[in-house]
Amino acid sequence: MGVVAINGSHQHQLGWFFYWVHPDTRVRGVMSQAAAAGFLQEGLEREKFEVGGERVNVLTYGRLRSDPPAVVGHLPLRCQQKVTCS
Repeated sequence: MGVVAINGSHQHQLGWFFYWVHPDTRVRGVMSQAAAAGFLQEGLEREKFEVGGERVNVLTYGRLRSDPPAVVGHLPLRCQQKVTCS
């Protein structure tokens, strides 16, 4: 389905995460909704990565400790074959 990675720097007191989602599961937008929940878009990195011979843009989001609490709505879970959902 994709990958999610989390990294950080104790020295600089910051952290970040990134994700990549397989094209077959991208159309619902669930990952981007979950990732952006509580984060503000700060920029667009044009043609940052090459994927399948094509350059793709990357949106950059950020969140500061002083930002107001995130308001996160319900993200629907849609079961796929061979997956048990509750």
